Amino acid sequence: SPANYDGSFRGDIRAAEALSLWLNTPAVRLLAALGTERVVDLFKRLDLLKPDHPPRDGLPLVLGTAGHSLLSITNAYAALARGGLFFKPTFLTGKTPSGERIFPRSVCLMTGKMLRTLPLPGCAVDVAWKTGTSNGNRDAWCFAFTPEWTLGVWFGNKDGRASASLRGLESAAPAAAEIMNSLYRGGLRPKWEDFPPE
Repeated sequence: SPANYDGSFRGDIRAAEALSLWLNTPAVRLLAALGTERVVDLFKRLDLLKPDHPPRDGLPLVLGTAGHSLLSITNAYAALARGGLFFKPTFLTGKTPSGERIFPRSVCLMTGKMLRTLPLPGCAVDVAWKTGTSNGNRDAWCFAFTPEWTLGVWFGNKDGRASASLRGLESAAPAAAEIMNSLYRGGLRPKWEDFPPE
């Protein structure tokens, strides 16, 4: 029975507010409306699930129950930062992988704007960001992106032990903020394109 991390229920709210406040209940309701099979197909295209993964995980799938890796989630966020183009990750310089359009550019601009509603605490840069905390406080995540950079931060114990301090907002987000501050030192600013045009 999924619930919001803070245990509250806010009733009807706008999508931007639900996304920027990291609410679980609206995400689960959206998956119920879209259908698990459709989302499983999208996750496969983003390399978040193996090609033979059956659409059996149900509604918790949208909350990260399939055990995604730091690299795969960061790379999925990079597709949003690139305006919808997805590339398989590579560690070889000079090699340009072939890409696939996963999302329309307008969807990426709108999602980026929603994820920038609240500033990343401790960050002097306007970044889109999202945190996550796994069930039982075993993992703390923060993903942040700009048109130029995408990063993922994970904190956890190698043996999978839980810890009360493993919460995305309190542990992973400050590290992401420091990295983004370093990437944009010297007064550099992200080149965001607004949606909708003002």
